Amino acid sequence: MNKMKILHIEDDKVDRMAFEKFVKKGNLRYDLTISVSVEEARKALKNNEFDIVLSDYQLGDGTVMDIMDLTNKTPVIIVTGEGDEKIAVKALKEGASDYLVKDAESKYLNILPITIENALIKKKAEEKHIQSEKLEAIIEFACAACHELSQPLTIISCYSNLLQGKDTTDESLKKTLAIIQEQVERMAKVIHKFQNINQYKTKKYIDRRIVDIDKSSGAED
Repeated sequence: MNKMKILHIEDDKVDRMAFEKFVKKGNLRYDLTISVSVEEARKALKNNEFDIVLSDYQLGDGTVMDIMDLTNKTPVIIVTGEGDEKIAVKALKEGASDYLVKDAESKYLNILPITIENALIKKKAEEKHIQSEKLEAIIEFACAACHELSQPLTIISCYSNLLQGKDTTDESLKKTLAIIQEQVERMAKVIHKFQNINQYKTKKYIDRRIVDIDKSSGAED
C-alpha cells in the first residue's frame, strides 16, 4: 500500500512536532512534506502532487487562502484556533474540504485520520458526479451529431453509388468516386462510434484534452 502524500503547512514548530509525533506513534502511512509559510507551500504545490493539503489557517506571510488557487482538486483540510470557526466556515465556502479546531492538548489530531479519509471519499464522489455529468453531455452531443450527419451522409452515399453504376472510361472519375465512397464508409464508422458512447475518456491533443471516441465507445476493446 502506497503512502498518502500530505503537504503539511504549519509555521508553529510545536504544532509541527506534535503532528509528526502523532503520525509516527500511530504508524500512519503518511508521506509528509513540510512547509512553514505560504511561499514554501506555493513552491511545493508547483513542483509536486499531493493527496491531501493540511494547513493552519493563519501563517506568518499570509493565510491558507493565498494558496488555494494552486491546490487544484487536492482536498484541503484547514486547522484553525478556537474561536475562529467562522473563518473556517468561510474557507469551506471558498473550496476547502473540511476544518479542525486546534486545542492546547492537540486532541484534534485524534480525529485527523478520519477527517482525511472523509475528505478523500468526498473527492471521489465529486469526481464521479462530474464524470457522470460530462458523460451525459457527450452522449447528448453524440446523439445530435448522429442525427445531423446521417441524412446528408446517406444522400452522398446514394449519389456516389449511382455514379459508380454508370459506365464510364474516365479513370480519374472512378478514383474520385472510390475515394468518396471510402470516406463515406469512414464517416459511417464514426457515427456508429458516436451511437455506442457509454463512458467518458479523453486523450491529449496538442495543448489540450479531447474526448477519445474509440475508448469512450469501446471501439478499442
